[in-house]
Amino acid sequence: MENILEVRAGPGKPVFLGRQGENLARRIVFDLSAMREAYGDGSAQLVVRRSGDAFPYPAANVRLADGALIWSPSAADTARAGCGSCELRWYAGETLLKSELWTTLTVPALGELGQAPEAGTGSTTPADDPEGGLNDAVKQALLMLARKAAYADESGQLCYRALHDALYPSAALASIDAVFTQGAATICDTDTLDSLRQYLVVTGTYDDATTCAITDYVLSGTLTAGTSTVTVTYEGKTDTFTVTVTHYQATLDTVVYENKSYRDIFITANQLQGFDFENGLPGGCTSNAGSPSLSTDDAYSGTHALKAFGSTSTQYKSVNTAGVADWNKYADKQYFSAFKAKCTRYTKGSLGLSISNSPFQDSVTAVTDGWITKHRYTTTTAGKSASSAYIGSYASADLDGYIDDIVIINMTDLFTAIPAEADILGWYNDYCDLRKAGAV
Repeated sequence: MENILEVRAGPGKPVFLGRQGENLARRIVFDLSAMREAYGDGSAQLVVRRSGDAFPYPAANVRLADGALIWSPSAADTARAGCGSCELRWYAGETLLKSELWTTLTVPALGELGQAPEAGTGSTTPADDPEGGLNDAVKQALLMLARKAAYADESGQLCYRALHDALYPSAALASIDAVFTQGAATICDTDTLDSLRQYLVVTGTYDDATTCAITDYVLSGTLTAGTSTVTVTYEGKTDTFTVTVTHYQATLDTVVYENKSYRDIFITANQLQGFDFENGLPGGCTSNAGSPSLSTDDAYSGTHALKAFGSTSTQYKSVNTAGVADWNKYADKQYFSAFKAKCTRYTKGSLGLSISNSPFQDSVTAVTDGWITKHRYTTTTAGKSASSAYIGSYASADLDGYIDDIVIINMTDLFTAIPAEADILGWYNDYCDLRKAGAV
């Protein structure tokens, strides 16, 4: 008489395969009538994934009888204790029409026999669990029971998750290790901390001795010339590394915008070239009022600046300067003009730049706190003559002051996309500071 247990697989109910290592000890019956009725004639396949397996495999020892698929799990199917799964698939030819999934459970066996303990030695620790805790199969069985009970009330799912986290706690981060390899790379004090990531590898070590690469860390610190220390932080853990930092020094040939350098913008394209006064008065520039002079008393950059001192207007006039004739010849040209000014005594009048019939006039009308920048960001209007530039003091002036580093830039003709006012003003100040530092 055949003594084999028959188990019918019910929808949504776990399938008990037996004890670990049992071979062909039971038959699992899967009713195919519902699939056949819903999807018509077809073929059935059963695939199995044991506990711990990464991929499923086709079940062996399968037969069809009385409208059902019958599976007899072998010792290979029950070799691993714990929760697995099986899936019944219904095909029409090679097209999958329907599948249904069951959770399977194989409970652990005692395994191979060992030596009997001596009398009075008490309990022994299971060989497959050297720490004396619950082994994986028991944990899986507990979770199986919890899963079945999870639908009893609305808190069941929370109870199941709490049990799962207790049985399988996530490994905690123990430390991080930051390895920075600068090599021959030059890192400047103007670089950002994020630019260091390309040279940095951060590894996390967990309390179960596993490691993994970490990329979403946070960097903090300041890059200053010399050796800088940077801190890496991730999930409350930190490590540090050092960086050799070089002071960044721009030059007049440093590109700042649209592949154009400071030199290209503020020297080559300057329509008042030579008005840094380092090579004397530019051509066509003559005294127009008072007694203007080029002074070495004070200057913003270099050694010379225009000096306008006295109780009357003191100015130079520049006639037919390059570009002057075009300043208002065409409408809707955008210009940037700027100069450095310093006023040490003021009673009345103006100190600055005045160009006939143009939008570029700007001036200082008070004592300044050292050298300041005056600038205009303007659009021209056609039809007006602009042939002369006046530089110094004017409007019945009574003041003492200096002017240096005058520029007028036709941005419409120089750039493809006209830069913002704040940008070109910043570049002008940088350019003047480079000149002040000795750049030529």
